[in-house]
Amino acid sequence: TRVEPTDPQNYIEFSWAGEDARHTGNLVHRLLQLISEIRPDQWNKRGGMAMHRDWCRHTLSSEGIRDDKAEFIISRATTAIETCLASNHGSWILADHEEAHNEYAITAVLDGRPVNLILDRTFVENGNRWIIDYKTSSHAGGELDAFLENEKKRYREQLSRYREAVAINETRPIRTALYFPMLDELVKID
Repeated sequence: TRVEPTDPQNYIEFSWAGEDARHTGNLVHRLLQLISEIRPDQWNKRGGMAMHRDWCRHTLSSEGIRDDKAEFIISRATTAIETCLASNHGSWILADHEEAHNEYAITAVLDGRPVNLILDRTFVENGNRWIIDYKTSSHAGGELDAFLENEKKRYREQLSRYREAVAINETRPIRTALYFPMLDELVKID
């Protein structure tokens, strides 16, 4: 039986936005994974983004991105990370939760065929399994509520598939949300 590719959401999220947005999104995902694994307080004790800029440059360089382009992407990622860490939403998402996983790969049979999925962040809190999907979109100008509602509609099916896959082995209620670190917006999709 054929298995779907593991990262269809990356194409969905970034195909319209260009290479810089895709690379920024990938870097932010890696940094959020690192921060949640070492804990935000340790991240800050280790110098935060200031001490991880060389790591970012090396990561981008391995993908062929250097010089001004790398610095632009690192600058955008820094904004996302600093906004996230300064916020209640970001602090809650990255906190030490029960059964927490980052970039969690799962395989499930959905609609009669196996699919591979990667959950950006999942954990249990107050008897609920949470699935958080990071979106590094930014929005300038007015109509933020309309933008977020559009994003909610756009990714509802993706999060529904995550919920369906996790529900195979999960007895607790499952809650899903999008988190926009550039905007510090948490959009619940239930």
